Amino acid sequence: MIPLLKYEITSLFWYISKLKAVYKQGGREAVKCFRNFGADTEEYEINCLDKLENLPECTEHEYLREEFEDSNEIGDICGEKWIFESEDMCEYYRLLQDLSQRKLITDDEYRFFDSEMTDYILHALVNKQYNDGGFHCHLDDGTMPDGYCHIEIYNYHDGSFGAFDAVCGIVAVFERYKERLKFLEEEFTVKDETEVK
Repeated sequence: MIPLLKYEITSLFWYISKLKAVYKQGGREAVKCFRNFGADTEEYEINCLDKLENLPECTEHEYLREEFEDSNEIGDICGEKWIFESEDMCEYYRLLQDLSQRKLITDDEYRFFDSEMTDYILHALVNKQYNDGGFHCHLDDGTMPDGYCHIEIYNYHDGSFGAFDAVCGIVAVFERYKERLKFLEEEFTVKDETEVK
């Protein structure tokens, strides 16, 4: 108990309540990401910035630089970009397309499953950030020509960015893709087999 008195307890409870909310909404894997975090919350955001690029779904991390018109000059770093993707995510959208084309799901069902994931990304990842220009998120479901299935998130240094919330959100989103893919496979593979018989 004595070591806890050295730390800012209010801040620790704030992070715990955020993690609990993610857990209640289905983000059980997010809790595992923070099992080695201690009571000292001072370095949480810095550690989470590092953790973002080390998540298994992170395929790219780069620094963004200021661009100058009519100049080849390299500008100062003004932000960061991460790209996330997984087999489950790609397969989710591929299976949705396939089910729709084979008429195993209706157009309304297709839109429901598609918007369900978009809404979850907004809820678990985007809406947790401050709306002051420091955060941007882009989803590409890979269905457009020349598109590939991924999520991009941006941290612009002239605004705020909650790295802890970003880690929780990304982990929860990819956990949801895995769960919903399993549901689609079980639900509609059975439907497909029934129709074949």
